[in-house]
Amino acid sequence: MSDILYSSLVLSSKADSGGGSSDNQDLLGVSFDGTNAAGTRTYGAADLSFTKSTDAAAGTDPFRDNPIYQGYYVLVKYNSTTQKAEIVAYEGTKKYDDMITANEEDFDVVRMFPLFYFKHIIDSQGKIQIVLSKTAKTGFKPSPMHYRNGVLHEWIGITRYAWGNAGSGTIASRAGLYPLTNTTRADFETKARARGMRVFGMKELSALQMLGAVKYANLNWQTAIGPGFTEAPATDRTVTVAQENANSVILSASYAADFPVGASIYLASNDFRTITANETYSEDDTMIEVSFGGSPFTSTTSTKVHGGLAINGSADAVKGLDGQNTSMHTSGGRRSIITLGIENLFGNCWKFLTDTMRMNGTSVSYFNPDPDGDNTYPEDSNLRGWQAGPTILTTEGYIKRFTPTYSLGDLTHLSIPAELGGNQSNPVGDYQYSNAATERKCCLFGGGLGLGAVAGPFFLVWRSGLGVSWWYIGALGVFIPDL
Repeated sequence: MSDILYSSLVLSSKADSGGGSSDNQDLLGVSFDGTNAAGTRTYGAADLSFTKSTDAAAGTDPFRDNPIYQGYYVLVKYNSTTQKAEIVAYEGTKKYDDMITANEEDFDVVRMFPLFYFKHIIDSQGKIQIVLSKTAKTGFKPSPMHYRNGVLHEWIGITRYAWGNAGSGTIASRAGLYPLTNTTRADFETKARARGMRVFGMKELSALQMLGAVKYANLNWQTAIGPGFTEAPATDRTVTVAQENANSVILSASYAADFPVGASIYLASNDFRTITANETYSEDDTMIEVSFGGSPFTSTTSTKVHGGLAINGSADAVKGLDGQNTSMHTSGGRRSIITLGIENLFGNCWKFLTDTMRMNGTSVSYFNPDPDGDNTYPEDSNLRGWQAGPTILTTEGYIKRFTPTYSLGDLTHLSIPAELGGNQSNPVGDYQYSNAATERKCCLFGGGLGLGAVAGPFFLVWRSGLGVSWWYIGALGVFIPDL
């Protein structure tokens, strides 16, 4: 897109937002100049101002009154008779509150997003124009997460929390669970589909990227809604006193603050466990007691312990749908964040993108147009209908520029880096990592513990093999009510 065309789009959108037709007032937009992370809201968004919420004070969010952003929470359960996931309670009802309070049933908390339409234009200089509409308009495309295999869905739900470990090999998205990690993308798919759900992918991420870019008027979301998890929680701590068949570990007392009650802890070769007590063991040591999450474990003085992931629901105290839990106990600034009604969309743990990969022996991205059908990764000899996308940079660094729209074909919703060399603030603030290895790679997004400022909703990593499972890789779920 030429500078002249880009400038005309920005100028016309500003003019429309200041008293144009009611048709244009129904649009919400933002433009980015390719140099700064902060953008300029356009059309009906021009006079709107968002400020984040915290657990201490509510911010301002006029976007929640706009039909494009009028989502809500529901509780979803699998119906074994219909073999479908179904809504069983709506936010604001007594049944919803009672089920949440009792926490006795096997349900998932899901954030519902209404259908919208978009224009997403990126030029060769990195300038970006995003315009959203509640209704179909000439030149607009339907939200990628709502348009699935040729079917347009009025509502799509995304789990409020990362898939949590519900015990006995099951998953759920509820408060009080720690995110399930250390399992493969295929295992997440199997477990999610057994609940009538799907696993979050590029279609969902692209839609949320556009919604958030307009709402926050910023590509560096950490500056808009909070910095998320910093490096301290990921630091390895070494056991100081060995134990056999215990439900506790003994560490140096100087590390006690890293492991607050209610958080989770990961011990090498074991699952995450919830911390139930943090007590003095001796003058020099502290004992971290954990919930019984399986067989007791034996720790030696060489055992490494990780300060764990935030328990699902850690950000429920935030007084609004977008902001951070500032009172969450940390030793180094760790926070839980609500983004568009989803907890820790970026940060805390990496998330799989189930419909995205890097092909064997190339640096070309591939995308699954029908992730609700066959979710098996393609091979050189059988692409299974996956589509080739933009070239992936086989290096790492802060994002400077995304792939221009004219190079994306039908995949105009994507945000794949075309140039690196930015910094932790501008023009995006997020990172990309890839390498020149030839084997097929899955795609992770967001960032995990220990990444600090480099994390964010545009942070993509293409370095792990297709069968990877790691102690801080998890996944989000997707609910399609009329699937």
